[in-house]
Amino acid sequence: MKTIAFFVAALMCLCNTAPAQTAPAYDLLITMSKFLALGVTLPEVVRMATINPARAARLTDRGTFRVGALGDASVLHVARGEFEYVDSQGEVMTGPERLDCAAIVLGGRVWHEQGND
Repeated sequence: MKTIAFFVAALMCLCNTAPAQTAPAYDLLITMSKFLALGVTLPEVVRMATINPARAARLTDRGTFRVGALGDASVLHVARGEFEYVDSQGEVMTGPERLDCAAIVLGGRVWHEQGND
């Protein structure tokens, strides 16, 4: 039952607009990390957060590294350890991985790199 609650909560998190302090979806990386904790593969999690929503919104210049696309990207780091994830019902699940932002690329150029503040 916890797996189903986390799956539903993670899906609902994509539309959550509540303040981060009170919501189970703190940001997109936490939501993506929850899917990893549920056993979804990293390539599929990335597709769920990039090309799939872009296609659903009919935004052909986003969610891909195709020539002529925007050239925006998030460079992610997979942190290993023991991380707790809370769903909308307050249930806690522990996962061995968490996605962190390592760098942001805008227009094909590095805009921000973690550690270079």
